[in-house]
Amino acid sequence: MSQLSNIEAWAKQSAEPLAVSIKDVDLVLLQPLRHLSGKRLTCKATWQGQTVIAKLFYGPGYNNYALKEKLNLEALSKAGVNAAKLLHATEQGDMALVLIAFIDKAVSLADWIKTAPEAAEFKTIMSAMTRLILACHEAGFILKDPHLDNFLLHDDQLTLIDAGDITFNKTAVSAGDSVQNMALFYAQLPITWDELAYQALNEVTAEVNGWSMTENQWINLLINKRRWRQKKFIDKKVFRNCTPYICQQTASRFLVAKRSFYTEEIEQALKKPDQLIEAGQLLKDGRTATVARVEIQGKPYVLKRYNIKNPTYALLRGLMQSRAAVSWKNGLVLEMLGIPTALSYALIEERWGLIRRRSYVLTEYLDAP
Repeated sequence: MSQLSNIEAWAKQSAEPLAVSIKDVDLVLLQPLRHLSGKRLTCKATWQGQTVIAKLFYGPGYNNYALKEKLNLEALSKAGVNAAKLLHATEQGDMALVLIAFIDKAVSLADWIKTAPEAAEFKTIMSAMTRLILACHEAGFILKDPHLDNFLLHDDQLTLIDAGDITFNKTAVSAGDSVQNMALFYAQLPITWDELAYQALNEVTAEVNGWSMTENQWINLLINKRRWRQKKFIDKKVFRNCTPYICQQTASRFLVAKRSFYTEEIEQALKKPDQLIEAGQLLKDGRTATVARVEIQGKPYVLKRYNIKNPTYALLRGLMQSRAAVSWKNGLVLEMLGIPTALSYALIEERWGLIRRRSYVLTEYLDAP
């Protein structure tokens, strides 16, 4: 098995550290952080006795992606933008490597948001985030996808850690493009933060750039960006294999689940969803749907099965998107917007070739009336 095959296998099931050598670099891979199968892997590693973040690029055009990451990190550093520190970059055969400094005890902005910070703390961090993005714009950088996972927070300081999806111009970004890019970032925050986020944004932009907008203008811009994000990340990705989701498909069965949730125990339990329902507590037993509180490894969930009422109904619905698929997608849209809802974990469809039959959706169980 080649080294690249070993790396791919390790990324999918990383039980033990993996030693690799790429040209002049000897690494021990410790923990995968982000994996795009067949293309790249970001992981925690050790190099020359220190903990680092290793970004491995492979697959079509891998050298161009690695070179862009390296050059952008160098340009960000030169411009004085607080970005990840480039330690080393090299290339060998069918793979390229970029090493950046590891920031200990840092959390991603995405994980920080989940802690439900106090209003004052939220406003402080969002003000700092706005200043960081404006600094990028002033230096000529546009963040094509300013994802929350691409920023680390440590001691109230923010660091940009992903430079691969950045466009660099020699002149400062225009005010119009700047506010559009800023909205793309803010559109990822739960809608419950919109009012406070607007206050932080307006105070900083008025101070730094001397421009502001009304709250209605800002909200309309956020709506447009959230619709764009839904089309790109929800409508397209939630039914296929990608970083957040795992997808398994045969002629008789289709399954998609959140990758972080889908353990071997979950996989085994979901192979026979009807048995879970039979062993669980029925919440609803109707012609069109059966809902049960089920247990997997002692933890409660809600499993909903959409039934087939009769042969005519089966024929009419068979070529349409299943009701479970609609529920799965809409649940993830609500999660994306930060609207309180039972979390969606997995979708299952029974299939006969292209014909959809019964379908299931597994969600969080909320112990409430």
